[in-house]
Amino acid sequence: MFKGKSTIFTILAAVTLVIAVFAGIYASSIFGGDNYEIALPPVPSGEPDPGEQGNYRPVSDIPSLALITADNVQACIRDLERPSAFFQEFVVELFFEGGAGHSSVRRERYVMDGCERIYVYNSSGKISENFIITEDKTYIWDEGNRQYLTSPTGSILPDDVAQILTYESILDLDKGSITACGYAAVGETPCIFVEAYDSDLKAARNYWISLESGLLISANITKDEKLTYQMNQTAYGQNGVYETYFDLPDGNNVFYLDGGDPSQDAWE
Repeated sequence: MFKGKSTIFTILAAVTLVIAVFAGIYASSIFGGDNYEIALPPVPSGEPDPGEQGNYRPVSDIPSLALITADNVQACIRDLERPSAFFQEFVVELFFEGGAGHSSVRRERYVMDGCERIYVYNSSGKISENFIITEDKTYIWDEGNRQYLTSPTGSILPDDVAQILTYESILDLDKGSITACGYAAVGETPCIFVEAYDSDLKAARNYWISLESGLLISANITKDEKLTYQMNQTAYGQNGVYETYFDLPDGNNVFYLDGGDPSQDAWE
């Protein structure tokens, strides 16, 4: 009697196991990563493979994410949620032609209510230049100088003087210059990846925008299969951003400037 019941239970267990296995195979065929796995662009010869370093890797098995294409990637990046106040710290590396070495410098970026403060550090690790960017004006001064220059916002970009790329750099791209895009990760951070060809530089630009913060956290430029520029975020946070970061060297604060421009000089 008990032997018969034991046999029935054994058969039922075996049938349940077979059903579970086939269910797993079926789910894998539906939600597998083949459609979402992104092959990152080839790394310039002579440079270590970022994949081998574990810094960059494909993101797969994310069926809930929308399909990224060259037609919609800029809109997807534009619509990502971003905090109103945050800071980022970067290491920017410039690689010189002919293998003549490279420079590595630090940059800090503080954003609050649409205003941006950038600290530029020199190779000795000291602040050398300061930038405050508002909706209308950009303020620039050397560290230790009480006078500053102003320029209409947009005429001077952070990339021009601080070598900092931002997600807006991608929004400004001509859609026809985008050669690849998809999902990828920098370390453990899921990102949207974009590769674009810069016809002026005759170089490839690669960008990684965090899906968590909506901000650009890594970028590089390669020319003739050689790395010429690399930027990586080394710190990020949403606390510790204060109005005092937006003080001008003469003591005025850009949030409370009334009417006239107190600058001693201006860039037209």
